[in-house]
Amino acid sequence: MHDPLPAERPALRITHTREHGTYIRGTVNGDGVLAIVRHHGFMFFRSTDEIGIRRSGGRTAKLGKIESAAAALRAAGFTVDVDVSPDDAVRIVHSREHGTRLLGAVPGDGVWNVVRDHGFFASRHTGIFVRHSKWAPADHQLIADAAQTLRDAGYAVTVTIEGTEPQ
Repeated sequence: MHDPLPAERPALRITHTREHGTYIRGTVNGDGVLAIVRHHGFMFFRSTDEIGIRRSGGRTAKLGKIESAAAALRAAGFTVDVDVSPDDAVRIVHSREHGTRLLGAVPGDGVWNVVRDHGFFASRHTGIFVRHSKWAPADHQLIADAAQTLRDAGYAVTVTIEGTEPQ
């Protein structure tokens, strides 16, 4: 069977920043990238002549879509790097002063729907948090479970507990 993709496949980089959203860098017209990644939530934007995920700017990285697209591109013979900054991830932070909070989520990104079954509450004024966690030790199991559920849902997640390095 004839391979419709060019033999010289460009090196690609899938990037996500909150400011610009998720885009694929290094693709050229006719290289077959769009045909592969459109099944993973990516589309072509004529206005910028780029391939990316619609309405991903200002939101948390959808790591599930990004990683599945990268895997499909690698399977097709492309070299792919993924660049998602930890600053663009959802952050679960616990300090005795502020309790357990979820930072980096924005309205409409779906994060709240993922963590609410883990005891997180949402308030327009204080964001997403665990009630009665101020001045208490971190509930490591709750935090680990919430982080794993977020990762399973395709979000990039970091965890910081007062006095420890981000995980």
